[in-house]
Amino acid sequence: MTVLMKSDHLRIVRQLKRRALLVHLCGVLLVVGLFFYPYFMKVENDLIREAYGVVKLRIGEMDAKIRILEVLRAKTLTIRQGLDIADTVLSQRDIPVSMVLAIMDVESSFDSNAISPKGARGLLQAMPLTSRIYAGEFSKNIHDPVINIRTCVRYLVDLKRIYGEDWAKILRTYNGGPPNVNNKALDGYVRMVLARAKAYEVKVGQN
Repeated sequence: MTVLMKSDHLRIVRQLKRRALLVHLCGVLLVVGLFFYPYFMKVENDLIREAYGVVKLRIGEMDAKIRILEVLRAKTLTIRQGLDIADTVLSQRDIPVSMVLAIMDVESSFDSNAISPKGARGLLQAMPLTSRIYAGEFSKNIHDPVINIRTCVRYLVDLKRIYGEDWAKILRTYNGGPPNVNNKALDGYVRMVLARAKAYEVKVGQN
């Protein structure tokens, strides 16, 4: 017959209690884990989807940039100008890329140094008043592709707020000023820009 000393008995009891507590904690953690598992899986899946969306967006932007550069390669532009144009056009979301390229084509044939008889300047032919309003202190550099595009896109955004998606009115105003918003004599210009916008939409994959 084995006799346990009181001290040994207490030690064994403490060990059993610790083991019981450990088993209990493991059980609690397992239950909590099973309870929160769907939530953790949802968070992980959401993170994966978000990461995939970011990667997909970046790939789409790179593809669009390459397509624009392919279009600009045939123009009389330096590599730096081509990159600046592509980056600046793609950095805005308010005016369709194809529309910006079409206006640029019709207005200046992608010549950043172009000056019209009326004083319009640069790629998108910014008038002096437009330059002062939308470019401010940078208006003196209106021939710079980045400044010119940003200036004229801001003007186009304001016109779009006024006329909505009525591109005929937007383009008449852009080309002839607000007094010519309903001037049908400018519809040749409107048709030309819209036709080239449609062509650029196909080429660059951006509406």
